[in-house]
Amino acid sequence: MKLLGRVWRSNWSVTAKLAATLHMTHYLVHPLILASLAAAPVAMPVLHRISSHALSAGLVLFALGAGAPPLLYGAAQVVLRGRGAWRRLRDLPSLAAIGTGVAVSNAAAVWEALRGRVTEFVRTPKQGARLSGSYKAAAAGGLVELACAAWAAYGALLGATGERPGLGVLLFVYCAGFAWVGSRLLWEGRRPAPRPPVESSARRWLVLLGVASLLGYAVLAAQPGSWRDRPGLFAGVGLVLGALYLAALAVVRRRPAGRSTLAWIIAVAVAMRVLALGLAPSDDVNRYIVEGVQVRGGENPYLVAPGQSSLLAELPADVRAGVNHREWSAIYPPVTLAFEAAVTSLSVRPMAFKIAVSLAEMAALGLVLLLLAHFGAPSTWLLAAAWNPVGPLFGAGEGHQDFVTAALLVLSLLLAAWGHRRLGLVGTALAALTKPFALVAAPAQGRLGERHTWLVPAAVALLAYAPFVAAGSALFRSLGRFGGELHFHGALEPVIRAAVASVVPAALVRAVTVAVLVGLWGTASALIWRHGRAHGASPAALTARLLAALLLCLPTLHPWYLAPLVVLLPFTGSWALAAWTAMAPIYWLHGLAFQSTGDWTEAPWVTALAHGPALVLLAWEATRRVPDRSAAPATLGMETEAE
Repeated sequence: MKLLGRVWRSNWSVTAKLAATLHMTHYLVHPLILASLAAAPVAMPVLHRISSHALSAGLVLFALGAGAPPLLYGAAQVVLRGRGAWRRLRDLPSLAAIGTGVAVSNAAAVWEALRGRVTEFVRTPKQGARLSGSYKAAAAGGLVELACAAWAAYGALLGATGERPGLGVLLFVYCAGFAWVGSRLLWEGRRPAPRPPVESSARRWLVLLGVASLLGYAVLAAQPGSWRDRPGLFAGVGLVLGALYLAALAVVRRRPAGRSTLAWIIAVAVAMRVLALGLAPSDDVNRYIVEGVQVRGGENPYLVAPGQSSLLAELPADVRAGVNHREWSAIYPPVTLAFEAAVTSLSVRPMAFKIAVSLAEMAALGLVLLLLAHFGAPSTWLLAAAWNPVGPLFGAGEGHQDFVTAALLVLSLLLAAWGHRRLGLVGTALAALTKPFALVAAPAQGRLGERHTWLVPAAVALLAYAPFVAAGSALFRSLGRFGGELHFHGALEPVIRAAVASVVPAALVRAVTVAVLVGLWGTASALIWRHGRAHGASPAALTARLLAALLLCLPTLHPWYLAPLVVLLPFTGSWALAAWTAMAPIYWLHGLAFQSTGDWTEAPWVTALAHGPALVLLAWEATRRVPDRSAAPATLGMETEAE
């Protein structure tokens, strides 16, 4: 910054000016490394769209850039050592990996320089120096580098399983470099005092539980076909995963842990989702693909059902055959349709949605980590959302897009926590325009009597629906039909329906049941809101409880509907909600009835098993006296051990 202008104003030759520029801007390569790393997993699934000529040109340029440093070092070693150079050249791969792994710290230094921030120059010790003191920089971390390594491994896996698998190998250099540097930073950043035995014990338990969980996901991913073919096996392994999750959650909530524990939690969470990509996608994804293509092709999906679309013939045969409710027009709100259109612009294969949904969920977990940091809560509480089986099984595994709702919901809560209440309400509106029940976060972020609490979401909704307004009342026709006709696996609905059927005529059972559910939901929500406000519950904890009340009263409750609740579990101390979500794989046991009858019907005993224990736990928690929440954990809605 000081000399580059003078260099180019000098009378030097162009070659000399260019050489000086390359020398002085050398460290700009590190921000570029991070940019390429961020883009790589997104680009891997669509590499097949790049022409062979363009790809060849890119590989030639990559070879020139990546080959120059080894050539430089190789020539130097040959000149210095002659035939003995080979022994030194064996270190070149390690040197390349480490050069990549320091990109985080060097990119941060570049950013500080561009901002004009003056920082201390920490010199490195030279060979033969006998000076006392430490030369080590104080702010060594390692977690960011390990996160980069996990992201690179994710991209490498996507590339290796894609149509051009050789390109995924390139990311293993990034993975190795960031993993090595991150692990070294964590190791060298340890405090000299011995760790408390309880922390060491917690880490050992989490390692064992994490490895066991990964084995469970690997077993499911290795199964041929889907859970419909082996519902007993899938539900059994899923329940084991839920039990392992609850055990890990108990360890995190009761025992202290540090940065290395958080790194392990994040690494296992990423690995869970990578393994879950091997599960068969849901047939819902086929509908996502058709609707996304309709939006991009100019068809109004609220008017034209997938089975009537003129664009259906352009899609792969398996996608066309697998569309469910093909005679129904669009059910999902406009932001969901926009997400579907964005994904189908990259690929019309189900795997694209599985990857996009898993990226959305990882973004949601990153926002949860920021929100925990804002409240000053232990970062390892992230495990409550990151290891919950709902995410890997029904997000990365089946491709359900409810995790986009979860990401937008956490973003809105984070904006509200930072003081941007109106922006937070915009985020809530966008989340509700992916799944309507996300709107319950609005009263948690604002006040019911304030005008903008409802005007802001209403304005955002009007803008979102504007491109589809020609559909008129059809905008909500399929959504109303879905809620009115397809009652399946609801937590309270079967019990209430049975009770209502014993006292009212058969023709009125459905209407009266829905009315009772609405009344219960309204009453429970009002009590939760007033109680939370009175005891200073955070918007995140209050939103989690309002969501739980709504989900319990829904006539249809598929496990992926729990996604927004799962990402908010770190802000609640409810073991009932954690256990309820951990038991979500029981849903797969409905497949036993399908195998015996050939029809997709609800098995009442499965519904009772999935929700009954959680309802008992929730009722028990509701009867507990809640003390004044003035301590720091209370601002999160977390119950202390004494409570």
